Amino acid sequence: MGLLKFIKPTTLEFEESTHINGNAYSFTFKADKPLSWHAGQHGMLEIKLPGGKTARRMFSLSSAPQENRVTITTYWHGDNASSYKKALWNLQPGDNAKIRGPVGLMYMRDISANNILIAGGIGITPFRSMLIEAALLGEDIHATLLYANKSPDEVIFKDELENLSKKFNNLVVKYIYSPTKISKDIINDSMGASKLENTNFYLSGPPKMIKTYKKLLKDIGISRKNIYSDPFMGYK
Repeated sequence: MGLLKFIKPTTLEFEESTHINGNAYSFTFKADKPLSWHAGQHGMLEIKLPGGKTARRMFSLSSAPQENRVTITTYWHGDNASSYKKALWNLQPGDNAKIRGPVGLMYMRDISANNILIAGGIGITPFRSMLIEAALLGEDIHATLLYANKSPDEVIFKDELENLSKKFNNLVVKYIYSPTKISKDIINDSMGASKLENTNFYLSGPPKMIKTYKKLLKDIGISRKNIYSDPFMGYK
């Protein structure tokens, strides 16, 4: 089913863009037919460039399936933006796009398990999807979110994260700012008394960050089968 969704794209209608904070923006689309996915998965968003050429980019969806909208969140870099990003920013309400997917292994298997979510910058997007889904379904997610940024001003979806941390009984949100990094001690502290084999880790951020934390988790003794990551966040 996942492969079929990727081969045959779904048509989207652009609705609006929203400034989140700093240079982070969200883009919301409505699908022309019901589209299902697991919160946290990614899709390939296709848009037209000037001249008619189709451009594609992978994004983790920041929206939850229950919101009935497809939303991606990404950075804007002004004059340094790619032709894809410029075309994305030039979309007008009613314009069409397409999405292949959503697909991928980046979704929570058991919200009642001990889950540790490690995000860097724009990598918060799949976790926003997971947390919003649990809230809309009225489920109490068991998770610790470790969210790394250079400064408090760069935290994306901070108001939502603050509200969600109050809504759930078993969600802990920890912000880590430079020069502090998410260390072995921070991770071990987040696991608490849970055994290594009973903790699932989800990694989302720049490819270099994901590689670094996969190695760190391996050094701690975390099995590869308990680590999930998504390298497609629109970083290129």
